[in-house]
Amino acid sequence: AGQTSGDDCILTSVQGKLSSDRLSNFSRIDVDTERGVVTLNGVVKSAEQKMRVVELAREVAGVRTVKNNLQIQAQ
Repeated sequence: AGQTSGDDCILTSVQGKLSSDRLSNFSRIDVDTERGVVTLNGVVKSAEQKMRVVELAREVAGVRTVKNNLQIQAQ
């Protein structure tokens, strides 16, 4: 059960960072966390945004790995 509360904290922190990022609107990103591994799913507008989301997720304490399943939206 200890793992779950840690994952919940990580999940909340990652979602908070994404929603408060002023440069981009990352509302279309789903975040899942299991044992410190963050999985990102969703759509972003550019390769730069894709990298930015991973950067933000890695800044959160407790994150061991970030799995980036983000897709770049076709223009």
